[in-house]
Amino acid sequence: MPKFTWITIFLSVFITIAIVEVVMNEYSVSGSDSKTEQEDLNIEKETEITENVTESKINQTEVKTTSVPKINTENALVLDQKAKIDETVLTSIKIDKPSIKKIDFNGKLFDFIPVEYKNEEVPTQNIFSGESFIGTDYEFHFKTPIDAETAYAKLKNSANTIDFVEVNENNAFGEKSFYMNNQNKQNTVFVIVKINTDIYGFQYPHSSHSIFKSIVKYLE
Repeated sequence: MPKFTWITIFLSVFITIAIVEVVMNEYSVSGSDSKTEQEDLNIEKETEITENVTESKINQTEVKTTSVPKINTENALVLDQKAKIDETVLTSIKIDKPSIKKIDFNGKLFDFIPVEYKNEEVPTQNIFSGESFIGTDYEFHFKTPIDAETAYAKLKNSANTIDFVEVNENNAFGEKSFYMNNQNKQNTVFVIVKINTDIYGFQYPHSSHSIFKSIVKYLE
């Protein structure tokens, strides 16, 4: 075979090998770029999914937080605090020569249970039959039965914290009621009564028990 032919064949083989290597290198680079782009795309998708899930959880938490009901005891009293026990009530239960003397509320129910209400918010009065003292009446008038129930529970809890007071809840008056045995005033009855949206605090000598029982019966 002529020398020229060998040279031609050799060059052809060399060129073919070179072309194959170039093609393979381009394919490798292209594949690597494609893989990198795919990985970047996957990372972006995963990040987006994570952000969406996190945002969803935050929204769910906000919904749960705002849906929790709260009991608000502020401004629970009605604006017009007027005593419901008056001379008409006393006359209706056959009190002879009834009279009422209003007194200032000093911030403590029965002078030993602190409450959060102002003087003008708690009608307080002494009740008489002629010259005879019958007892003292404290009144709390609320907007709703739930507000009254909340106040009743708070008063009972407060009474339970006083070391010289023993609480006895027997519900003998109204919807519910509890007595307080005051070791310092054993001849005096202290009772708190709930009737619908109202709370009454009665302080009286044992001799007036039947009278206050009739008053509660009238108010029910």
